[in-house]
Amino acid sequence: MLNHQRSGLFLPAVFLLFALPFASMAESPEALEGSWSGQFQVGQYDPMELVFHIERDGQFLRASLDIPSQHRQGIPAGTVSLRGDLLRITIPDIQGEYYGALRLARDGQAIRRIDGDWSQSGEYVPLTLHPHDP
Repeated sequence: MLNHQRSGLFLPAVFLLFALPFASMAESPEALEGSWSGQFQVGQYDPMELVFHIERDGQFLRASLDIPSQHRQGIPAGTVSLRGDLLRITIPDIQGEYYGALRLARDGQAIRRIDGDWSQSGEYVPLTLHPHDP
């Protein structure tokens, strides 16, 4: 019975040992710096692209939003928060919010994409962000 208990503790310890480096990478504000874009479609309307520009300001993150199809650029974010691998960006000027989970590349060194939802005026649509290539 004692050996079973030891092996039960061993697996979580091994998992934490390997997971911590990935968690720390996902929580790194530097990994998010840059531009991230994605498209969503609601109903029969044309797809809409959103481009988030994220930068570090000391210990904090700040962001702005471009909506190219509406010729809107630099809409300031109110809040940018990163908790673990969860990102939240609020855009008060248009009553918008983005919630997403960071997805790392296989090497664990870079963020491959951010899977999430865009919410505006109570409507939620899936929105996956990728590094923006203009």
